[in-house]
Amino acid sequence: MNGEITFKESSDVTTVYNFEGTFRFLILTGTYQSTDPTDYEQGAFALRYKKGKLIGQHALLSKNSDDLISSDYVWERV
Repeated sequence: MNGEITFKESSDVTTVYNFEGTFRFLILTGTYQSTDPTDYEQGAFALRYKKGKLIGQHALLSKNSDDLISSDYVWERV
């Protein structure tokens, strides 16, 4: 599956990412990257569908850090 993720950081800052992933056996694995050619932020996640949410782990390379950042992750429809 392919699509876009829109992240509204504040009332005047919105970032759009290209998304590519697979959903199988209630597990979503995917990668994303910014649509802004000057922003190298990109990442990956593995999430399990549970109780109406996707819950799992996320790793990214950020424009604000030279380190790989990982964290717990919850993705839910708002």
